[in-house]
Amino acid sequence: MRQTPDRRGPATLVLHAGPHKTGTTALQQALAGNAGRLARLGILYPQAGRLGASHAGLAEACRTGDAAALRALAEEAAGWRAVVLSSENFSMLDGRALAALRAVFPRAEVRVAYALRPLAMLWPAHWAELVKHGEAAGFDGYLARVAARDDMPFRAPVLPLRQLERLAEVFGREALRLTLHGGQDIGPAFIDDLLGLGQEAPHFATRRVNIRPDDRQIALVRLMNLQLAGRGGYARQQALRQALLEALRLSPPDWLEDFDAALGRARRLVLTSAHPLVAAEEAAVAGRYGDLLDDPAPCPAPAETAVPLLDPGDLPPPLRSAIAAFIDGLRA
Repeated sequence: MRQTPDRRGPATLVLHAGPHKTGTTALQQALAGNAGRLARLGILYPQAGRLGASHAGLAEACRTGDAAALRALAEEAAGWRAVVLSSENFSMLDGRALAALRAVFPRAEVRVAYALRPLAMLWPAHWAELVKHGEAAGFDGYLARVAARDDMPFRAPVLPLRQLERLAEVFGREALRLTLHGGQDIGPAFIDDLLGLGQEAPHFATRRVNIRPDDRQIALVRLMNLQLAGRGGYARQQALRQALLEALRLSPPDWLEDFDAALGRARRLVLTSAHPLVAAEEAAVAGRYGDLLDDPAPCPAPAETAVPLLDPGDLPPPLRSAIAAFIDGLRA
């Protein structure tokens, strides 16, 4: 049963900030699916700023300074003892945007949930996710952005050190709750550790969703993105991506075997835990924030991901033309 409304707002804010490719979608589905259960315990998983199961719309409102959206959140949050927000996009916000969110909950104790995943696995998975959403640059381009330490624009890489620094600056280092992500069921641990609801934890079991596509799908969608060159907008790109994958499944084109052979011959960028960019970022995070983990000196198993580097110029001209014609046919 809900407590007597307190117009000052909730006493606790749990902010799940991701980042990308650390089980966020699965956790958001568990939270949204159990919103009624949480409500009976005085905990709100708000509708304000929700897009599907996540609060991506709220993160965007913070980024753009949408005062009306933030007021709507404050009004919905009034009277609840705790509020839970979840979007990986919170980790991409700058200090000004995070401060705007903090101002909505002036009296709340804030707990910021952030998961660390081996970057030799996270960066390729995040790049593949960006390709899914229209990115045309190859994985080597993603790593160039990592090297430039530029993580603010849309479709920028995940740089945990920068993200944690911004979160700590606004919410305080003591607010950070760090975990290691290894593909485990994160829902029950989140509910127990962040909200102290161990008895409710089994209801928040998660399953793997939004799994990284195979190399063929990633490569073909990227070729499509290059061909579209941003024309038609995001919704059109997503519709064409779905049409492409459906066509590959239902009626594989004659050129697909030749494409698989070309993909197999492509040079591969092998990202390991020893890669200079990976090693430097992980060492910096461990040095600055490793003491906030349950294990202050985590020693995850060495990670390795091989990513094909395939550009249109690497394909034989007849194959390149056949793929382009196939994509044009989807656009017709």
